[in-house]
Amino acid sequence: MVYVVTSAFSGAMMGFILYSLFRLVTSIVNFSVMSSLFLVLAIIYFARDLINFPFPVVQRQWQIPPSWVSFSQQVNMGIWGMILGAGVFTYNPFPLFLLMYLYAGIYLSPVSGILIGLTFGLARSLSSVADSFRSADYNKHNKKEASFQKIWTSSWYRILHLSGTGALILLAISKM
Repeated sequence: MVYVVTSAFSGAMMGFILYSLFRLVTSIVNFSVMSSLFLVLAIIYFARDLINFPFPVVQRQWQIPPSWVSFSQQVNMGIWGMILGAGVFTYNPFPLFLLMYLYAGIYLSPVSGILIGLTFGLARSLSSVADSFRSADYNKHNKKEASFQKIWTSSWYRILHLSGTGALILLAISKM
């Protein structure tokens, strides 16, 4: 449990860093221009997931090298939380994560960036814990796919993402 908390905390730190980066960009660019760009980007990503519109997601599809996590378990989870909390250094098929940071940087306070990073760091660390149980479940019962993996790849996850992106679009329209 301590490792999950460490990963969530370091994800929160990365959330604050990304929020600050987006806030800096927002302070340089005119507010109405930034709001309009956000709205266009959110609509494009909504269409991407709704009708499979080909538009890239900011991600690196990269795995954390073993040499980066060769410390104590708690330090490893801290490093992992920072990397996963950023959301762009590893595989992330859904752009809602970065849209949330961008929305927070334009319209919200630093606490929102921290909470987004905390939530994402926590969620990613819990998925890793579930994956370890999935591996144990696979070895124990020789199943091809454990229940967590079925949930992750199911359509409800896509619907959840579309709902979140749609909500951000409506919120952005209400702030304009």
